[in-house]
Parts: sequence; C-alpha cells; structure tokens
Amino acid sequence: MQRRILRPITGPLTELFDNPVDYLQESPTTFTFVVEWDDQEIEYEVEFDHLGEHEWDVEFRTWDVPGSSIGIVNFGDAAVTGQVFSTVMTIIKDFVDRNTVRALSFSAKAESRVSLYKAMVRRFARSMGWEMVARKTRRGATIFTVGEQDYLPEST
Repeated sequence: MQRRILRPITGPLTELFDNPVDYLQESPTTFTFVVEWDDQEIEYEVEFDHLGEHEWDVEFRTWDVPGSSIGIVNFGDAAVTGQVFSTVMTIIKDFVDRNTVRALSFSAKAESRVSLYKAMVRRFARSMGWEMVARKTRRGATIFTVGEQDYLPEST
C-alpha cells in the first residue's frame, strides 16, 4: 500500500483539543504522527486490531521517550498533550468513517488517565450516536468499549 498524508478531519472531536497534527496512514490499520516536544520529535503509532465482525481494538504508543512504551507521557505541556490526544481521536474518527465499525475498545492502564479517557470517550461516543461501557480488569486496567448498543459488553 502506498503511504499517503492525510489531513485531520474537523467536526465534533475538535471540541476536545482542536490542534491535531498531520498524520500518515502506513497500512489500512496503522497510522503514525509526530509531535515536537523539548527540541525532539516524538513519533506515535495508532493501530487498529480486528477483534471480530465489526469490532476493533485501538492502541496508541510511542517508543521515542526513554522508559515509555505507552500512548502518552507526561509532557508537562498541555499544548503537546492536546496535540497527541486530538490527533489520536481524529485518526479514530477517520478510521470509523472509512470502515464498517460497530464497536471500538481500548484500555487505560494508568489510573491517572482513566478520568481523562472516560471524558474523551463519552464525548466521542455521543458524537457517533454510540454508547460507552467502562469496566475494570482483574489486573487493574480499565477497558473502554464504545459502539452500537448491540455490540457492547455487559457493564460490570
């Protein structure tokens, strides 16, 4: 597949953080983008894993920050953090618009991110006319699932 540069879409998601950066579609299910922080470029990857029928898992991560293999690091800079989250949400919206998606899930391992993710996901779900379910795993992570009611797990 040929790599192509995609421009961020606009719409309801821009209310969250309205400064997404440009991103590349590396494959049908993998996207990358770069943010600048502290005189370095940090590359992120957003990947969609097919779980079944019209259900997908979403992961985003970076390996460009020493000691981090997670989606976001504490930049201490709200503008950069906003760019990361805004771009991830824009990529998710674009993926949903281009594919038959009935449900998406992702997890928050750090308790400090659960409230932020919950607020962002609720807003995203409403913008899509979807519902959201959040549930804790035995290991303490929170799994968020958004989608059409028939595709959501039972809440616990």
